[in-house]
Amino acid sequence: MTNDLTKKQMDVLYLMCCGYYISEIAEKLGVSISTVKTRRKKILDTFDVETPRDMVAYAIRHRLLEGYEYKCK
Repeated sequence: MTNDLTKKQMDVLYLMCCGYYISEIAEKLGVSISTVKTRRKKILDTFDVETPRDMVAYAIRHRLLEGYEYKCK
């Protein structure tokens, strides 16, 4: 499933799983809040879930971030 996500979407997913708010993610990634929301929506659609909470649970349950190395700018 992670093959279906871009590197940028994986960064958003990782930071959401770490508990960051959208505004914090936008700041860390150097993008707008709307960009983070768009990426989050695409992840939700890819995972076929409705809420960010479900998205995080899906990622944890399927071990999508094991070995993932986030590199902040």
